[in-house]
Amino acid sequence: MSEPFSLSINSVVESLNSNTNYGLTENEVKERINKYGNNETADKRPKSKWKILIEQCNDPIILILVIAAGLTFVFNDDLPETIAIITVILITIIIGFLMELKGIRSLETLRQMGFTESRVLRDGKIKTIKSSVLVPGDIILIEAGDIVSADARLISVENLAIKEASITGESINIFKHINSLAENTILSDRKNMVFKGTTVEQGTAKAIVVHTGQNTQLGKIQQMGSAIEERRTPLEKKLNALSKRLIWLTLIFAILIIFSGYLRGLDMLLIIETAVALAVAAIPEGLPVVATIALARGMLKLSKRQVIIKKMEAVETLGATNIICTDKTGTLTEDKMQVHTLVFEDKILSEIQNKDSTYFYKVKKSEAFNTMIMTSILCNNVILSAEDKRGDSIELALVQFAEKLNLSPKSIKVNNPEELEIPFNTSSKLMATLNKTENGFTVYVKGAFESVLNHCDTIFKYNKPQAFQNKKEWTNRVNHLASQGLRVLAFACKHYDTKPENENLLLELTFIGVIGFLDPAREDVKSTIKIYKEAGIKVVMMTGDHPETAKKIAQEIGLLSKNEGLNTVIHGNELQFETQPNNIIKTKLLNASVFARVTPEQKLKLITLYQENNTVVGMFGDGINDIPALRKADIGIAMGIRGTQAAREAADIILKNDKFTAMELAINQGRVIFDHIRQFVVYLLSCNLAEVVSVA
Repeated sequence: MSEPFSLSINSVVESLNSNTNYGLTENEVKERINKYGNNETADKRPKSKWKILIEQCNDPIILILVIAAGLTFVFNDDLPETIAIITVILITIIIGFLMELKGIRSLETLRQMGFTESRVLRDGKIKTIKSSVLVPGDIILIEAGDIVSADARLISVENLAIKEASITGESINIFKHINSLAENTILSDRKNMVFKGTTVEQGTAKAIVVHTGQNTQLGKIQQMGSAIEERRTPLEKKLNALSKRLIWLTLIFAILIIFSGYLRGLDMLLIIETAVALAVAAIPEGLPVVATIALARGMLKLSKRQVIIKKMEAVETLGATNIICTDKTGTLTEDKMQVHTLVFEDKILSEIQNKDSTYFYKVKKSEAFNTMIMTSILCNNVILSAEDKRGDSIELALVQFAEKLNLSPKSIKVNNPEELEIPFNTSSKLMATLNKTENGFTVYVKGAFESVLNHCDTIFKYNKPQAFQNKKEWTNRVNHLASQGLRVLAFACKHYDTKPENENLLLELTFIGVIGFLDPAREDVKSTIKIYKEAGIKVVMMTGDHPETAKKIAQEIGLLSKNEGLNTVIHGNELQFETQPNNIIKTKLLNASVFARVTPEQKLKLITLYQENNTVVGMFGDGINDIPALRKADIGIAMGIRGTQAAREAADIILKNDKFTAMELAINQGRVIFDHIRQFVVYLLSCNLAEVVSVA
């Protein structure tokens, strides 16, 4: 069967043997649960206390110390020395155990998603059931505020907008439709589908479930993450290598002493005692406890700076990191749309998010400007409650911009009551309201530029409507804004003395202008990236967003220069290789700093490529789509506030304040710790070598 998004609604319904008006029967549901299983995504359970304890003991140096303690007691009958070694072992194990236990959290969002409820059509009746018993073929009903419980093909929609950032990385709400799509449509463009774990921001819909449990996009992402083996940190690798060398050297020296003593005819018991003494002398008993204390101190110091370390060795890994991969939305940017550019009449006002209200004093004299602001307030579905504001991120940005101009959106709405609304849909690509105003009635319209333009025959110019003769010039302006990574909305209106007929609302409108929106870069990100570069750390942006948007932010924060264009941004399509890429492609990927429209699988491929090139990779992530990359990277870093619980579970480090800049301190701390441990190893081995020579 072809993918559901590429088929007609009737074909999908027929292939699943369902009925859009009646749903499945209870008997059919039982059969399908037996066939497909429950709608649950099993995840790795958090480590038990016993497992953490065993992992602390499963260390080569700890094992060597245990053997040394036993040999010391048996052959040398030296109780104080034995107690000293055992004390070192216990201190090391207890500190490591307590530090890791402090960082472990029972974060099981993926499992809990199966415990939500869904409204479903069964036996011709709408029922509320546990989402865990949804099956392919079920007809579900969703509305604003719901979390989608399964992957489903949309049957009917009414102004449906879904937030899919956790799955696709797309930063804005996605408006959905029911039309079939091409078979090669990428995940983020499948606008006739809804996915398990995403949130319904507005509207209602009916859909047919096509995938449940591990077969959903959420389940596949979880499986990718679970399949990744737990990685060793650079410190663990180096200490293990050191331990193995010490074991071999100790054995060689012991054998040489026994062989030498045997040839010289010495007492065999004396020879063995000497060999044991040499073995004990060669072992740096203080190394485990010193390394553990150094890491624990760093861990506690970082916790005071809102950096929570879940695994103690991760502190040192930070110091060894030379590539940091990061998502864009919410990590490098604010994850909050703002009005960036206003274009009306012959005026272009850019970067206005940084301007105060006095900047607009002269602009307010323009009728086009005032009408555009009025349109942005009245043609807007943001809920203005006493506690907060809720709604689409772009509509919220319009309300906040109006407040910046010292206007009261709530009062304006009360004084200009809405008579009728034409909601946004993916066919018309616009929204319109009819409001009763002081001098009659006014139609306010906002939407996609091309759609609004098609309904306009006049334009506001010099404070009055004039013939719209320069549409091509406006198209070029809008294309330029889009090339800068801005989301663009167009605005139009028409005044009536008396209430117009509904069918005439969108006829002969007056074009007002356009507004460009941008999710701006976080403060201090640019300076932090500069510091990383000076420290020899490369920062790589991996986003599910559009290449133009990725380029704009990358230029703003210094990942790309102003002269570098879209050709320097790697599209996800270029990462669809199944085998090892050739040297030309490999070099291109390793040198790139910005990747757009990438999927979780492609993020995984990139991190694997970096690691095969002998680099230590850190990965920032906050969504479910980041879980495989967080687990694959040498160090996974999740956001504490906006990050999903599942992402925090997969990470080694959690930034409680969500600040990208917090990692600068953490990396420096990691490098200091590594340097201290290295110096101590050199000191210990020097002392132990002297002891070995003395024994020998």
